[in-house]
Amino acid sequence: MPKKGYKQTEEHKAAVKIAMDHPDVRKKRSRSIGMAMKMQWQDPEFAKMMWEAQNNPEAKEKKRISSKITNNLLEVKERKSQSQKLASARPEVKEKRCRSQKLAQNRPEVREKKSKSQKIAADSLLYKEKASKAQKAARSKDSWKEKQGRAQRIAQNRSEVKAKKSFSQKNKWQDLEFCKKQTESRAIVPNKPETFLTNLLNDLYPGEWKFVGDFSFMIGGKNPDFVNIDGQKKCIEHFGTHWHKGDNPQDRINLFKSYGWDCLIIWEHELKNFKALRRKIFDFAEE
Repeated sequence: MPKKGYKQTEEHKAAVKIAMDHPDVRKKRSRSIGMAMKMQWQDPEFAKMMWEAQNNPEAKEKKRISSKITNNLLEVKERKSQSQKLASARPEVKEKRCRSQKLAQNRPEVREKKSKSQKIAADSLLYKEKASKAQKAARSKDSWKEKQGRAQRIAQNRSEVKAKKSFSQKNKWQDLEFCKKQTESRAIVPNKPETFLTNLLNDLYPGEWKFVGDFSFMIGGKNPDFVNIDGQKKCIEHFGTHWHKGDNPQDRINLFKSYGWDCLIIWEHELKNFKALRRKIFDFAEE
């Protein structure tokens, strides 16, 4: 203890401040102050006095103003920002936040509120203009185009999407109006093998067979190449080696059979053996 009448020098004050700011000293002081406060709070009179002081309107207002001033200090904002970033980066905090957000988003009142606000925003001309500009800017980027293309390829290769598209296309080809439009747009003419078969059929059975491979005639959503127009429900299909690779001709025969039509399949390589081809067509036409 300094003697009575002793005045501290600036050096002594600085040394005391450094000593008091030492982590160990601060920890001991905090512990002793905490213990003293605990003992004080055990006194009912002290607890009552503190409660009244804290709930005093003037004290509350003073505390609010003080907190507002403190929170607006740059160093306080920076310290709070850093602590929030560190806390947000913790895995358990992220998981908890994600879970709480999902629960909140799935609440009926939240969904209804979002739906109403989105409808109001969507009807706004300013929103439409901003959305249009944003979409145009996004679609002009190569990364967006690549991402969209990749997503579309993945979607198109899904088995359920393929089955749905196949079913839709089959239904379309059963519509005569659709077939007519396709014929006109494609301007389909017989290829060389089909022209060869047309001439051969006209030589063997003049006026009895007609080329309909231009989608002018459909059976069960499929387009045969030739049909008999002399009263027989018979048709002929030409299978190119490239286009029908891996196809089972019996599937096409069974399909036409279910509609009451007999079908003859002629493969491209069979056109080279003219004698065997004539015999095959004759046996089919005369049976």
